[in-house]
Amino acid sequence: MVCLTPTCLFWCSTYRGFTPGVAVADNSTWRVSVGDSDPQPDAMVFVRPDYGGGAYFDKDGCVLGTPEFVAEVAASSASYDLNIKRELYLRNRVAEYVVWLVNDNRLLWFELHGNEYQEKRVDSDGIYRSVVFPGLWLDPSHLFDGDLPAITRLAQRGTSTSEHSIFAAKLRFYTKAESNYFQNRILHQGVGRLWQVIQINHFEPDDQNPYNALLTGL
Repeated sequence: MVCLTPTCLFWCSTYRGFTPGVAVADNSTWRVSVGDSDPQPDAMVFVRPDYGGGAYFDKDGCVLGTPEFVAEVAASSASYDLNIKRELYLRNRVAEYVVWLVNDNRLLWFELHGNEYQEKRVDSDGIYRSVVFPGLWLDPSHLFDGDLPAITRLAQRGTSTSEHSIFAAKLRFYTKAESNYFQNRILHQGVGRLWQVIQINHFEPDDQNPYNALLTGL
């Protein structure tokens, strides 16, 4: 049987390679904002704060903030992933949640609509298409078969679309605008502020919301 967790990470990481400002967490602890336990999803995909996102790694490799996308590979943990974790991710407003049911050779893809998850249906060509990450496409058979070349080819197709190009352009525009803002502030406030900018862009763990802290300080 194909080991699905590395294949899942390969799929997410391939998308990251084509998309600026996107990070992938591999079985990292997520310090949730709502809830009593900190899960370790098999994969999390999120936009970095310097590109407009809200989740980031702290110095210990844990994820703070809410990732836009979470994936779990579920065998004996299927009931837990579909109930306890699903409710936890819903309460923390994860936009898309994907679960591989290994024993059933089946995939479930949930999208956040209002205050509930709705199951996403596969398109007529057998491909799932993410809404929160344009160009993140998935043919479940490629993952179940461990067909890495096919996963790569589909990633290239998805990230060659106009939807992905627009998404990537927005991410680049955000980080460019932010960079210009910081540069202008540094010129006016003096280079003594530069070290604070460097610290915050490396996401010092003392600060849950580093960019807001910087803007307040300026």
